[in-house]
Amino acid sequence: MPDLLATTWTTCGDAVPKPGRHRSPLEFPERIAAAAAAGFVGFDLLGLDVAHWCQTRPLAELQRLLDDHGMRWRQMEFLADWFLPAGPRRTASDADRALLLDAAAALGADNIKIGGDTVSLAPPDLDRWAAELFILADEAAARGLVLSFEFLPYFSNVPDLASTVALVERTGHPAARICLDIWHVERSATTMAQVAALPASLIGCVELSDATRQLVGDPYDDTCDRRRYPGRGEFAVVDFIHAVAATGWRGPWGVEILAADHRSRPLAQSLPEVVSSTRAAFTQAGVA
Repeated sequence: MPDLLATTWTTCGDAVPKPGRHRSPLEFPERIAAAAAAGFVGFDLLGLDVAHWCQTRPLAELQRLLDDHGMRWRQMEFLADWFLPAGPRRTASDADRALLLDAAAALGADNIKIGGDTVSLAPPDLDRWAAELFILADEAAARGLVLSFEFLPYFSNVPDLASTVALVERTGHPAARICLDIWHVERSATTMAQVAALPASLIGCVELSDATRQLVGDPYDDTCDRRRYPGRGEFAVVDFIHAVAATGWRGPWGVEILAADHRSRPLAQSLPEVVSSTRAAFTQAGVA
């Protein structure tokens, strides 16, 4: 069975990427122990939660927690506004950049998730963005990391796989890669054939979830509140698993559950169910 990685929103309890609700009310020891007990062997950390941890405890203690609970795969998120010229947003981004790069290296992570412009939806200047991304990728590579660019339909100026491939290929740096999230694949103008055609060298991370075939209500509420465990919705989860497997991907499979009902449940109840549902999807797909 493939290795499963618990993304930050799967283990964060009552937190969600909405204003004022980003930081998890649960501490890392509880989250990591629950993820390990459920069968996850990878863990994703939000920069804001790591910064909170560092106010009172050293990163070395967090690294030991991950080691002691068998978390072989580690990733961090999320860097925005890295492409902007000088200004307040770029200043804040640069502070996040330093935290994410240094913490990821110290914790033995392998990748950092990044994204596009969610304020201005104007298409990016590919040459300028590629130049900025090359510098960022070089900084990541110097620390043994890769970057995983997450395309976001509805919310970003890089809304689908094709536009992300164009940016990553224009960048031309081996540490600049793509995050393949099934929610974003299903909700964008992206096909499973496009996913399957990717070389594994362009993939930084993979994320599974499920949902209704059609968008329900507001796109932001749909992505934050209505995801389902893999195999319990209408997404083509088996087809997605086949498409990603066809690329030659050999890394972990993240599971990202952003759902109001999931957040309301204790981790000891929800996480084993997440794992069993995900494993059932792999069994159905016949992929080991």
